[in-house]
Amino acid sequence: MDFFEKHGKDLPLINMGVVGSITTNVEYFLHLFVHARSRSKTPVNINMALGQFILRYAFQEYKIKVGAPVTSEYKKWQKDRKDVYFIHK
Repeated sequence: MDFFEKHGKDLPLINMGVVGSITTNVEYFLHLFVHARSRSKTPVNINMALGQFILRYAFQEYKIKVGAPVTSEYKKWQKDRKDVYFIHK
């Protein structure tokens, strides 16, 4: 059983609107993303799934910070939160 089959349902959703790191990591992420996206033949928007996959696979040795204190909860409209840097719509 691979990582995604084993843990996929339990992984928190990474907010793809807020991705940051040192420059070389961001450049590597963007390189992988553009490379994969430009070769996709699907008419479906795969951006969110592709970003999740790249971060979980190519950056699995890094501790990925998801949610507070970086972002509010996805699609919860928590505009009054003061404990996070970015409020998600």
